[in-house]
Amino acid sequence: MIQEQEQKQENVITINDKQYNETDLNRDQQYMVLQLKDLQDKRNNIQFQMDQVIASSEFFTNKLIEDIDSNEQVTN
Repeated sequence: MIQEQEQKQENVITINDKQYNETDLNRDQQYMVLQLKDLQDKRNNIQFQMDQVIASSEFFTNKLIEDIDSNEQVTN
C-alpha cells in the first residue's frame, strides 16, 4: 500500500500550483513531461560537472600562484 502511494505521488506533477496525474495527460503532454525531466537531469549533471571544473580550476590556480611565489623567493 505504501509503495502504491509513493508510486502515485511520483506520477503527480505540479504546474502553476495545480497538481496533475501524468496518466491524465495526453500523449503529447506526457512526452513534454519526459522531455522536461530529461532536461532537468542534464542540467543537474552539467551543474555537477561545473562544480568540479570550478573547484579544479581554483586548485590549479592556487598551486600555480604558490609555485611562482616560491620560485621568486628562491631567486631573490
